[in-house]
This record gives sequence, C-alpha cells and structure tokens, in this order.
Amino acid sequence: MMYLLMKNRSNKEMAVSLDLTEKTIRDYVSMAYKKLGINKRQEAVAFLQAVMRETQPATDDEDSS
Repeated sequence: MMYLLMKNRSNKEMAVSLDLTEKTIRDYVSMAYKKLGINKRQEAVAFLQAVMRETQPATDDEDSS
C-alpha cells in the first residue's frame, strides 16, 4: 500500500489493486499518517520518496568519481 501511495495512487485505485475496500485503505492510510507524524498525502508521498532515494544502492556511475 505504501508503494502505491508513493506512486500517488488514489484510495480507490489502491483498493482495487489490493482487493480491499476503500474504507480499509482510508483506515490504513490514516494509521500510517499517524505513525509517521504527518497530516497530508503530499507529505506522505515526499517522505516515502525520500526514504526510497536513501535506500537505493549506489550505481557504478556514482562510484567512479
């Protein structure tokens, strides 16, 4: 679900992809916001994208300097 959120999918799109109800997605998203200490979807997307950038392994291009 967090990957789909990061990809800016709507609650309805996530529900269909994960075979869950929209209410379940809303509840999960709300719980995630609370745990992350954020209030807006845009903040969640920015946070998740930052985490993904930090966890990506270095490429050969970056190592050749």
